[in-house]
Amino acid sequence: MRLMKRLLEVPPKDWGRKVQAKLGLRQTDIPEVEDILSSHKHMRTQRHYDFLSRYEAILSANCPWEPIRFEGKRVIEMGSGPVLGWASMGVFLGCEEYFCVDPYFNPEILETPAYKDAYLLNVYKDLTALYGQRMTFEEFLSRMDERVVIVREVLLDSNLERKFDLALSNSCFEHVFPLEETVIRLHELTAPGGRFLHLVDFGNHQGTKSPFKGLYTVTPEERIAKHGRLVNLARGKDVLRIFKEAGFEAVLVPYCPFPEFYDETPIPYWTERYTAEELFLKTALIAGPVSG
Repeated sequence: MRLMKRLLEVPPKDWGRKVQAKLGLRQTDIPEVEDILSSHKHMRTQRHYDFLSRYEAILSANCPWEPIRFEGKRVIEMGSGPVLGWASMGVFLGCEEYFCVDPYFNPEILETPAYKDAYLLNVYKDLTALYGQRMTFEEFLSRMDERVVIVREVLLDSNLERKFDLALSNSCFEHVFPLEETVIRLHELTAPGGRFLHLVDFGNHQGTKSPFKGLYTVTPEERIAKHGRLVNLARGKDVLRIFKEAGFEAVLVPYCPFPEFYDETPIPYWTERYTAEELFLKTALIAGPVSG
C-alpha cells in the first residue's frame, strides 16, 4: 500500500530506541503481524463502529452531545492501534486527512495482503451496509492511501504543525507520560471549535477480577517503580482538570463504575484525595465541546 510512503519516517532502530526509552517499551510490545492477523479482537471489523456508536449514545444520554461528523475534517487519533483505529471509518465518511499517532504501530501490516483482503474489505462492506454505497472498494483503498498519515512517535516528539478539527482516542491517555504536557500539545494542535472524544480506562490493565487490584495499596510512585509505566494512575477528575487547564472545554461522563470484587484496603494517599466513587470509576469519556 502506498500508505507506507506517507509515514512520518524515523529509522526503525532509532524510533524503537526512542520509544523504548520514553515509555519503557520492550521490543515485544510492538505487535507481530501474525499476532495482529490472528487476533479476534483486532480483526473484528465492526469493533470501532461499535465503540464510537456506544460512546456517542452514552454522551447523548448525559449531555447535549451532537454526533461527530467526519466529512471534510482533519482528524488526529492518539494510540490508534495495530489496524489504525477509526481511520477507515473516518476515510469512508469523508475526512480530509486522518493522522494516526502510535509509537507501537508495526508498518509491516500495511504490506500484508491479508490486511487488505481479510480486514479492510470487510470493514468496507460493513460501512457500506451502514452508510450506503459511497465508493467502490478500490476507491476506498485509494483514499486510505491518500488521506491516512501514520506518526510512529509520541506526540511530544512529533513535528506536527497543522490544526485538527477532531481528536479521538480509545483507552490511550491512561498510558501517556507525561500527561499534562501531551494534553497541552494536543490543544495547540486543535483548531478553534475543534471537537474531541477520548475514552479513558482507569483500571490496572492486568486482567484481574477487580480492575483496581494492586492500585490503591501503594502510592503511584511505588506502583510505577515496581510495574513500570504501564498506566500513569491519573484518576478521572485529574484527567478532566488537565484537559480544562490546557484550554479544552471538556466534560467527563462516567461510563463504567466497578467497585465489585475489590477486597483490599486503600492507603491514605488515595482515600484523602479521592472519594470511593472516583476511585472505582473504571472508564469515562472526556469529550467536548458538548454543543458540537
